[in-house]
Amino acid sequence: MAVLAHEGVVGRIVAASPNASRVLLLEDPASGVDAVVQRSRARGILEGGSEGRLRLKYIKPDEELRVGDTVVTSGFDQIFPRGIALGRIIEVRSAPGGLFQTAEILPSVDFGKLAEVLVLDAPKRDEVPVIEAD
Repeated sequence: MAVLAHEGVVGRIVAASPNASRVLLLEDPASGVDAVVQRSRARGILEGGSEGRLRLKYIKPDEELRVGDTVVTSGFDQIFPRGIALGRIIEVRSAPGGLFQTAEILPSVDFGKLAEVLVLDAPKRDEVPVIEAD
């Protein structure tokens, strides 16, 4: 299940008991979220990083990324709804001739100041609407 705060994504529940849950935070290096750059629609995988930063990886080299761009959830992972804030790009890196570019992201949520979160129940597979093309 998704765990959210007012500012955006906090993480996801990885274990639960009747009185407590364990949350894998977005900033944890083991986390991964399918993400989209809101302005350009460039898609990648957002992973936890170091020093309070996140890393957006596997972005095609021809995609346009700018410092200040907002990164949001894509909705394709069926854990997080589409369009929930993840953070803002603070640095873009690409190696000449490289297969992908990477962006450093400042998270939307200040993990050191969390007081309350919202747990969002994921829809069951048979509850997800299927739209068929004509």
